[in-house]
Amino acid sequence: MRIYNLIQLICMQQPDNQEYAAKFVHNLISHLGYGRFVSKTLIEIFKNNEKLLYTLHKIIMHTAGHTHNSMILDSERKTFLTAIVHRIKEFKQYEKDDILDLLKSVCLYNNQAIYINQDKIFKMIYEDPLFRSTQLLELTNKNNQVNLQIRGTSYRFEQFFKSDDASKYQKEIRFLKSQLDLYATLCLNRNYSSSKAFGKIFSFQNLINYIENKDIPEDIRAILVKLLATIHIDKEPRTVQERPNLVKIVELNPEQIEQKFGLKALLGQSKRQDKGRGKTNVLNQDIKPQVESLDHNIHLYVDEEEAALNINGEEINEDLLGKLKAFILNYLKEKSEQAEKNQPSKIIYTQFTLEIVKLTVLMLKFGMFKTRVAKQEDKGNVFGALGAFAKGVLSDAKSQETEKTTSDIEQLVKFLTPLLEYDEAYVDAMKTMGVKRSKIIV
Repeated sequence: MRIYNLIQLICMQQPDNQEYAAKFVHNLISHLGYGRFVSKTLIEIFKNNEKLLYTLHKIIMHTAGHTHNSMILDSERKTFLTAIVHRIKEFKQYEKDDILDLLKSVCLYNNQAIYINQDKIFKMIYEDPLFRSTQLLELTNKNNQVNLQIRGTSYRFEQFFKSDDASKYQKEIRFLKSQLDLYATLCLNRNYSSSKAFGKIFSFQNLINYIENKDIPEDIRAILVKLLATIHIDKEPRTVQERPNLVKIVELNPEQIEQKFGLKALLGQSKRQDKGRGKTNVLNQDIKPQVESLDHNIHLYVDEEEAALNINGEEINEDLLGKLKAFILNYLKEKSEQAEKNQPSKIIYTQFTLEIVKLTVLMLKFGMFKTRVAKQEDKGNVFGALGAFAKGVLSDAKSQETEKTTSDIEQLVKFLTPLLEYDEAYVDAMKTMGVKRSKIIV
């Protein structure tokens, strides 16, 4: 064990040492499964080494007894990845979660996916029905309910963790965590095959319900947040929205657009307008490139909620998306209050908190949070003077409520500020002096 610890130390952030140690990786593979220290050493050898990680699917490891034989059949040799997967088969079911962690690590370079390794591992462990049924915990979706099968017994996913059997299946639960974490990594950066397969098991609705369910252990819920992000949030056609520093809002009707730009344009009709939830100023995609080509200072933005609700031609239920955002805001509010109060009995940061913050950042990049306060639609254009009168009468009655209303972005700034700036000693000193910071949102 000490020699493995030494190898870990000499390989830590040392690419030259990593590449030298990789020459002897076939010896280390034969020890894989005898202790977590072996997998940790292999993880350290390949960690963030681009040269090694992108050649793992090519490295040939010959079977014992044929090392010096120039005539070796394809069936008698393995790549590094196939050798790892083969080691899982040599042990009892659901015990070697450390090997799954190793497979997860070789799919990442600087927290970005290595697609070739993702695809190879996905084919070996999931598309192989024999391996999936004998070596992995079986997860299926029937009638929009995820079922987990352990040792021949089937449980509903959310009910398993509060059942009496959960206490006797601790090894299986550790294996489940590693298995789900590997699934999330295989879907990272919009891997189509993995996302499609695992999306059939974990629907958007399932994952939101499980994330909110406190009967499920928090470390499991943290991994479910990763699954939600990689399967349902980070996918086509969402793109990172670049916001200009200087914005001028211009409302043009089709006639004005045609008059100004010489184009016969139509305003795109939004789904929310069809539902009677307000007008839109989204331009028809056919004319968008033409308008933008006339003046580089003109930027036409699709409403962030419109883009968020239509993914790969499938509409995500607006209520579910609202439910997710409400949960995130409530959770961050609770955590920020804990950080400000500096409660010794409360753990401020957990893996679940980290994954929620990562999910929030991702959703912000895609413009999935509202940047403005929701307002009641002006019906004056429909009802004329009557509508204007009604609006005037109601405005005074609702003035206090409107003042208290803030946008999603303002709430996120308010909640994340104490959370991300949290320092236990600093907060304790401020509390002792009776000083309370004010948060000014510009």
